[in-house]
Amino acid sequence: MERGILIGAPGVDDSGEWSFTHAHPWRSGAHTVEVVALFAATESPAAARTFKVVGIPENSPIRMSGASRHDCADAVCEHRPFTGDW
Repeated sequence: MERGILIGAPGVDDSGEWSFTHAHPWRSGAHTVEVVALFAATESPAAARTFKVVGIPENSPIRMSGASRHDCADAVCEHRPFTGDW
């Protein structure tokens, strides 16, 4: 959950492992998520974790150098195209 809103409910596989992929990109900034394990009617206490998503500023040398590349034509590119998205 994030801010009390359920953002996903992954299942556990036969080996006891699980993973979760958020359905939408995370916005820049700090995010706190709470994870709760459910087993039948038993619920664990929430475990909260905070992480920070760092965006790339518009004036970043990384973004500016990528934007200076030429667009790919119909032929095979000799470089990796850069759209400005990460």
